Amino acid sequence: MIQGYRHRKLASQTLALLSRERKALLAGDVEGMSLISQQLAGLADRLAEVPLDKDTGLTAMLEQIRNAAQRNSRLIGASQRGLKTVSRLQAEQRDSHAKLSTYTVAGKRQDYTAPKTTNDRRT
Repeated sequence: MIQGYRHRKLASQTLALLSRERKALLAGDVEGMSLISQQLAGLADRLAEVPLDKDTGLTAMLEQIRNAAQRNSRLIGASQRGLKTVSRLQAEQRDSHAKLSTYTVAGKRQDYTAPKTTNDRRT
């Protein structure tokens, strides 16, 4: 009986931590995510040792944990795709300023490139 209570408490802590992880993901809190992921790893190791018995309350909580972990995984994937897109768009924007294409009076394409610029602001 006491073991069942401890297991449900561990599952409840994991659910609470997954909820915090979701909030940190949505807020873009990278430092918070680092701490939370370490804590989740420890809880996951402890949860892996929990024997699956006929405790329906614990089974339901484990299903909630699985759903919350999958939801957070989708958020992490979306964040990664978003960061890659931003990086690609910034590179395209940076490169677009360096080129200019126009046509001559004769109708031939003429490409001009701007000199390389840096973000170095030293005087």
